[in-house]
Amino acid sequence: MRIHQFGENVEYPRTAPAERQPIKPAGDGEGEIELEQWLNASPNSLLDEQILLFSRQPNLPTGEPDLLGLDRFGNVLVFELKRGDSGSESASEASIVSQPQLYSQALDRYDYHDLDALYTEYRDGESTISDTVATHDSLTPAFNAFFDRDVDPWELNQAQRLVIVAENITHQTRQSSRWLRDQGLDIQCVEVQRFQFPSGEIGFGAVTVVDFDESQTQSSEVSK
Repeated sequence: MRIHQFGENVEYPRTAPAERQPIKPAGDGEGEIELEQWLNASPNSLLDEQILLFSRQPNLPTGEPDLLGLDRFGNVLVFELKRGDSGSESASEASIVSQPQLYSQALDRYDYHDLDALYTEYRDGESTISDTVATHDSLTPAFNAFFDRDVDPWELNQAQRLVIVAENITHQTRQSSRWLRDQGLDIQCVEVQRFQFPSGEIGFGAVTVVDFDESQTQSSEVSK
């Protein structure tokens, strides 16, 4: 990922490369919590679509996913975030793809009331929430307002999507994710890197390195 900043001289445009700044380990003051906070504040930067976040580190029977969101079809997105390489430190190459599947397995059993309870917990306890979440006290009205739709509660969570987010998606993670995608699992891998621009400002860039077939996750007319 290469990012450049344009200079202020419009007549003679010049660009300067932004300097990549890897996220520091947790012991040095940053870590995955900061990455999670950045993405919680700007979820639409992750994927080329609108995302309504409705839960952060909820306590599921199979663990605590980093972030949960909804796409415009009402599918639940499970975000697994990793500082550094996708298969390193506490997250092995096997667990980086298997853990989100366990979260998805637990969420598949959740009905609307379960999701709404997660939404209420997120709305009441999270400091950084969207204006839509702050305005609506339950999940369905928030979803309909955010996506300008008119869905019934049972239409949400017809399917789950898995999104692995790391500073560097390793070759093995890419291969494993592509194989799972080809087997019908809705999985994506996104690289997120932080940069310091010549002006001194800090920003980050995101690129999807493993995508999925959107047609597989469009909402069904039949309730599960």
